[in-house]
Amino acid sequence: MPALLLALTGLDRAALKAGAAVATGLLLALSFAVSTLTALLGASSPAASAPPAALAAIAPGLPAGSAATGSHPTAPPAGANAAVALAFANLGSLRWHDAAGGSLCEQFVENMYGTTGQYPSAIAAWLAQAPTDPARLAQQRTLSAAPVGAKLYFFDRAQPDGHAGIYAGNGAFIGANDRAVELWQVGAWLTATHQSFLGWVAP
Repeated sequence: MPALLLALTGLDRAALKAGAAVATGLLLALSFAVSTLTALLGASSPAASAPPAALAAIAPGLPAGSAATGSHPTAPPAGANAAVALAFANLGSLRWHDAAGGSLCEQFVENMYGTTGQYPSAIAAWLAQAPTDPARLAQQRTLSAAPVGAKLYFFDRAQPDGHAGIYAGNGAFIGANDRAVELWQVGAWLTATHQSFLGWVAP
């Protein structure tokens, strides 16, 4: 009898563990679906159509080890496309990390536009999309000419895969880095990382 009870208890525990795993998976899937729908529907909501002046409150970037504060806007600028709205909705997310904890910045940018696996790295994406015409290339290396939603590309020798993000307007961009999805001023990012700005590509 004790052996039978022990066997039944073991089965109950195994069933509970399996049930908990299934429930956790369903909750995660539901949470992702709700956040995606909220972000997509939020693109036409009053919160998502905050005036561009709201971006003037963006801090110059988050120094290493600090957390985002209330000084960062929680809504994209007026007229921003769905990709920018979705990027804002994912601020603070750790989903775009590889197994070693490195950022999957190019995948983040692609995912915000509803695609994935187009390019193996940010530098590959830039090289494939950068214009060959010198005049056009010069224009696309000018941040002030970038439209909201443009894909921004950065590079330095210490990070040969480069870095990518989505332009949020007023000199700021959203990208997945080694800490999380964060909002940075481009100038502050260049100072903090010693990267160089390669240019932008229209969405």
